[in-house]
Amino acid sequence: MQRENSLNLLSNFFQGSFTESFKMISHNEHSIEQFKVMFDSMISLLDSKADVIKPIFLALCSSNAQLGSWIIQHRLCLPNASKEKIKFLGDIVSSSTELMLDRIVTVQAFLLN
Repeated sequence: MQRENSLNLLSNFFQGSFTESFKMISHNEHSIEQFKVMFDSMISLLDSKADVIKPIFLALCSSNAQLGSWIIQHRLCLPNASKEKIKFLGDIVSSSTELMLDRIVTVQAFLLN
């Protein structure tokens, strides 16, 4: 219950008017490394808690190109992609208009190999 409440609070934070705060967090190397460590645990909740998990990563990825690229590479390597996880990958690809083409090329290269 405490974990779920923490996720809801964090999700609300990233959806709210704290744009500058999450931009700072998205450029803090320690914070990003912690999100990478927690990624597999959080992504496993995507099917049941997409409305909570997606805003966190979308907010971070729109401000941090390296994290978005890391998620795309990491997700492509994992088996058992559900419909929700594929939608999440599409959301990450489109979270940055500046990087969208590079991210599409990454996904395309993966699919063609």
